[in-house]
Amino acid sequence: MSGIVGIVHFDGAPIDRHLLGQMTASIAFRGPDAQELWIDRNVSFGHTLLKTTEESEHERQPFTLDGKVWVIADARVDARRDLAPKLRANGHEKLSPDATDVDRLT
Repeated sequence: MSGIVGIVHFDGAPIDRHLLGQMTASIAFRGPDAQELWIDRNVSFGHTLLKTTEESEHERQPFTLDGKVWVIADARVDARRDLAPKLRANGHEKLSPDATDVDRLT
């Protein structure tokens, strides 16, 4: 199981990267294989990854297809081969039917 932390400053204050790093490190036991931080002005996420499948070797979170909407989750996507063509039809042409690309949405 992976771990997720986040900070949102509704007053617009910038994120303390050190604090986010400490929060993420404190849950490293939930995902000892990788740690990622994402910060955009007053919103941030930290993610720890536990690799449980071959596909997870290439996963990185938080993930985005367009740089506007970001996803962070501890989830599984079924029917990947069916989902990829639908996503491509909605403007995500670079997405392949490869399981690792679709998994990045989770």
